[in-house]
Amino acid sequence: MVTKDAALYARFRKRAAEISGTSPEPKKKARLSSPETSAAQVGLSRPAAQVGPSRPAQEVPSTDHRGSGSTGTSAMLACLAPISQRPGRHPLEQRRSASEQRRSDSEPGSSQGAPRPPPPPPSPSRPSLPCPPEADPPPERWPYLPSWEVFEGDSALDDPAVARQVFHVALLPADQAKIRSQSYNSFMDGVYCSVVRRLHELETLMHIASDYRDRGRRYQRGQEKAEKKLRQAEARLGEVELLRQELLARVEAVEGELRSRTEELEEEKGAHALARSELHAAESRLSKAQSALAACEQEAEGAKLRAAELEGCVERAQEEA
Repeated sequence: MVTKDAALYARFRKRAAEISGTSPEPKKKARLSSPETSAAQVGLSRPAAQVGPSRPAQEVPSTDHRGSGSTGTSAMLACLAPISQRPGRHPLEQRRSASEQRRSDSEPGSSQGAPRPPPPPPSPSRPSLPCPPEADPPPERWPYLPSWEVFEGDSALDDPAVARQVFHVALLPADQAKIRSQSYNSFMDGVYCSVVRRLHELETLMHIASDYRDRGRRYQRGQEKAEKKLRQAEARLGEVELLRQELLARVEAVEGELRSRTEELEEEKGAHALARSELHAAESRLSKAQSALAACEQEAEGAKLRAAELEGCVERAQEEA
């Protein structure tokens, strides 16, 4: 009986095979006589125009028996053909040496599982340092150069072939081999763990989002209070500005009145000075008049004395006559 998880896993394997460019083999043909037959079938099932990174073709027998179906065993999907056997490759990549092929096959996660080749002999021009016999030399690593046919203007959202090319570049060959070599239980355990991690991440993100929403609400309330206080302060500032303008108008009025009073005072001072000058002139005229009056009085006294003398002379003249 096929369970829901088994069907989901089978659909995932079928989808991975479609993205990789191979057609999934039926369960009745899962048991092949030799790896060469599986590689030949995989090479024939691949389209000629498909270009991308692939793995050596080898049928991996399933070690995990699930369910009680007609066959009783679940066969693993065959790996893709090696890069050197893919059609449409660049001639330079097809002329790789056998040593480089063995090094690439001995990388961690390779589907062939070939033994690690011995380290290359030291160069005579560069003498190597003696290493301890118990320490193994580190494995030599080679850069992975994916090959794909994607041109400017292609869209992975509309073209499935471009999406498969992008998936080939995003998923490394070691990861592809690791996914194909996993058993059903380990695959589902990884899916469950990934789902739980994603749930925890989503819950954490939800808590963070709610926290930020609460902070945003608090900040918004504080901003509203600050804006309200700012509006009140602006209103008070407007009132103070009006009062200042009124006071300035009053000050200007008082200054105008003060200037007018000052001008009047200056005029009064001028009039007072003029009156004092007239007073001084009148006093001088008065003194002149007084001196003239004294001179007239003296002349009058002299005239009286002469008149008295004339009268005495007349009386004497009359007496003598």
